[in-house]
Amino acid sequence: MPRRERDRMEPLPPADRQGLRPPETGLMKATPSATSGLVISGAGPAPAAAKVLVVSNDTFWKARIRAGLSDLAVSVDTVKNGSAAREWVKANGEADTGRACVVVIDTDLPDVAGPELAQELRSPTVAPVLACPSPTLADAVAALRCGASDLLTRTTPMRELSRRVEAVIDRVLQ
Repeated sequence: MPRRERDRMEPLPPADRQGLRPPETGLMKATPSATSGLVISGAGPAPAAAKVLVVSNDTFWKARIRAGLSDLAVSVDTVKNGSAAREWVKANGEADTGRACVVVIDTDLPDVAGPELAQELRSPTVAPVLACPSPTLADAVAALRCGASDLLTRTTPMRELSRRVEAVIDRVLQ
């Protein structure tokens, strides 16, 4: 754009210039500030609509999923084996919490097979999602038969993972 044309344009307010938008919920109020660009005040962030548990002994993969789900209003916890997952679900997956629990399970766990754990944890408020290194059609069929809500590869792009977890949460909360 030529400089003269750009100079004639009206400046954007600080919030728009930074690509920030006021929250759409009624819990917070966003107002422009001369120093920081945007001040958010009010009751604070809305409580998470769901909890996500990532079960894997691969630390890098767990961190990658936590980062990939950061755009959702979910609480993300991680554990490294099936027994810790069982304890977490017992504490967080009860129906009276009013929240969905999505459990993303690596199929290569040290103490239990992923499909077996998915079948054990499945409940009206707990939806297991299996993650396979390189799933075949037989893996997909086995995952669905054991009660998994979805089957992912461990190399699924994080944006897709986020949308698929969001879809599972929506199904559980209906």
